[in-house]
Amino acid sequence: MKLEAIDPLNLSTICVATIRKVLADGFLMIGIDGSEAADGSDWFCYHATSPSIFPVGFCEINMIELTPPRGTPFWYKHSVSSLALFLCVNLLTFNIALILVVVRVFIHSMYEYV
Repeated sequence: MKLEAIDPLNLSTICVATIRKVLADGFLMIGIDGSEAADGSDWFCYHATSPSIFPVGFCEINMIELTPPRGTPFWYKHSVSSLALFLCVNLLTFNIALILVVVRVFIHSMYEYV
């Protein structure tokens, strides 16, 4: 499941990220796209209510620069909205448990910024 997350190694950037594993009590293992280690050693643990993770499209809606995954072609970065990409990816790889977590994060983020 895709989302947008503050890179814990570079706190000034929000990056495209993927939920790699759902843990107990609302904790998530998240990897920043484009910098994955084969053994998962670069994953970060966030709680679903963390202010450091955002739903896909958050940066686009709030006009914040989203750092794309490393190796993404220049033309691709600027031709597909993150929301459209999110919908395409998730229609192909539908997972109800992760969608519920992202909806929860989305609702939390909307109340936080109102």
